[in-house]
Amino acid sequence: MDWPRLIVIVLYALGLVLPLSGAWLVFRHAKATIATQVRKSAIFNRLRDDWHAATAELRTTGIHGAELSDATNRVNAEYDAKFKSEGLVTPNYENVGKETSDDIVARAFQLVSDGNSRSAWLVAAGLALGTVASIVALYLPPPA
Repeated sequence: MDWPRLIVIVLYALGLVLPLSGAWLVFRHAKATIATQVRKSAIFNRLRDDWHAATAELRTTGIHGAELSDATNRVNAEYDAKFKSEGLVTPNYENVGKETSDDIVARAFQLVSDGNSRSAWLVAAGLALGTVASIVALYLPPPA
């Protein structure tokens, strides 16, 4: 077998392997991103429920006025620190329900695209090599 045909075969193989490996990396990253978001959502829900339970418990203790306000502020500060330590935003009246569908879609695209640039380059390189192999194969003389 002559060298030009061997090079075309290698280019075709790379044209298949690189996009497949890039797609596999995208799939693996997407699974990891989804798992991270599910974990963060569970942590957020647990912290929010604990926070609401702690503030509700304060109201049943019988304290009133400034003492209740101080105790509530301490609980709020404690849970604000817990939310921040987990990398979450503390829910409040300013940010709950304010997210539009455009914001949600933009955040979803950002989560999917983060860390996938290498995979995209692999796919693009594989497609380019496959195209080059096809073009070179057009100009190869028939085997003797």
